[in-house]
Amino acid sequence: MASPRGGKTLLQMKKSFRDVDNVLYQWTDSASTDFCSWRGVICDNVTFNVAAL
Repeated sequence: MASPRGGKTLLQMKKSFRDVDNVLYQWTDSASTDFCSWRGVICDNVTFNVAAL
């Protein structure tokens, strides 16, 4: 499972984006969401760390 800290970091980054078309709508601070499944996020399959955006 992905680290909660990684999701918080991504949410901080999201604040700096202009998401005019709301394509990052999945990027929410919900306990039920796994940031590795968010649109545009690619995680390592072993460590579950963000590997690419």
